[in-house]
Amino acid sequence: MTTGQQQACTYQLALLLVLIALAGLLRPPTAVSPIPTIQTTQAPIPPRSLTPLVPGLDWFAWYETASGYTPDPTHFGAYVALGVADTLYLGLGSARPAETNGALLAAYANGRLSPVAPLTEQGVHDMVWDGRSLHVAGTDPCCGDGWEAGNHYVLTPPGPLVKLRDPVNGLPDVLHTWALWAAPDGRLYAAASTEQGRLRMGLVFRSDDAGQTWRYRGRLGLQRAYELIGWNGQLYGIYTTRAQAPFGLAYSPDDGRLWRDVAAVGMQRVHLLPFAGRLIGVSYDQDALIAVAPDHHVTRYALPAGARVGITYTDYPDYTNYNILAADAAYLYTVWETAASPPRYQIVRTADLQQWQTLAETDQPILSLTAWPAQNALVIGTAGRAASVFLLDITEN
Repeated sequence: MTTGQQQACTYQLALLLVLIALAGLLRPPTAVSPIPTIQTTQAPIPPRSLTPLVPGLDWFAWYETASGYTPDPTHFGAYVALGVADTLYLGLGSARPAETNGALLAAYANGRLSPVAPLTEQGVHDMVWDGRSLHVAGTDPCCGDGWEAGNHYVLTPPGPLVKLRDPVNGLPDVLHTWALWAAPDGRLYAAASTEQGRLRMGLVFRSDDAGQTWRYRGRLGLQRAYELIGWNGQLYGIYTTRAQAPFGLAYSPDDGRLWRDVAAVGMQRVHLLPFAGRLIGVSYDQDALIAVAPDHHVTRYALPAGARVGITYTDYPDYTNYNILAADAAYLYTVWETAASPPRYQIVRTADLQQWQTLAETDQPILSLTAWPAQNALVIGTAGRAASVFLLDITEN
């Protein structure tokens, strides 16, 4: 591509983003109506033990050697995990997403942990399986990669990991790919945040060729797009219109072109999860779960006094971790931070969103919680210099 062609593409993209922004201002306001709240309760059951995935491993030192990056002693850990049959993929980040250089994709199988490849990203927080390949979202390009294009990583076992990066046919001007969703028909969707000069947008892209190329679908947010999932025949996303604010929840009935707000409810940027016929998210204040019915009726399930979903970051009160909801056919699982000083972290479950049971408790901050169906277990990633990955058996006696 010549310099003139590149300049033309840049101008056209800038014009497109301006038009998108103006169109976004026309989104009809959401009618404000009371959201019913149901108070939940907590009941004790016999506690279960957390079992180290790799007993005796110093994850901090292992990551530093395997990735070549320097982990942060407070925020290093496994921010995302995904079980594919008997293989567990782990996304390890030097620190919180978009904060410090460094991430690593690792795999655990047959009792052995192996590095797959380092990622040229500031952290890692999302990956999906499309039935054939693993797709890893580019959290924030670093280490020689700029914001002229977002990265997308594909691993088709046995590998190698392939990084896809194309400022024209890929994810142009993308600095964060916050969420991926793999549709049953093979199409891949991305919620991406773009930046060109002072213009910021939260956009939706779709790939029909397993991430090789991407096409713009529509605008989700005027600032950032944080989540994207298909449910009930529609797309749902979490977005914001300014840098720090309660995040909105919207849906698209036309494959991502136009978006409508579900309700005037403040959301946290935690991945949404279908459970028991509803779509579940976390309230902005982290003190309740938000349940959306197929007709978009919203119910707020307030947690017991003092409990909060996820981790409270005093230096970053607007943030919590993305992967802290998990589910199987019977239960929804999440992580609570207690009101104790210092706080403790509980892994809890519910069958009906109203009564909770505590499965395990630890003093280590929990970054991620994932169901691993093949092992009938939850995968728990903890943070810091003593970071580790644990399994929690959820077999019913």
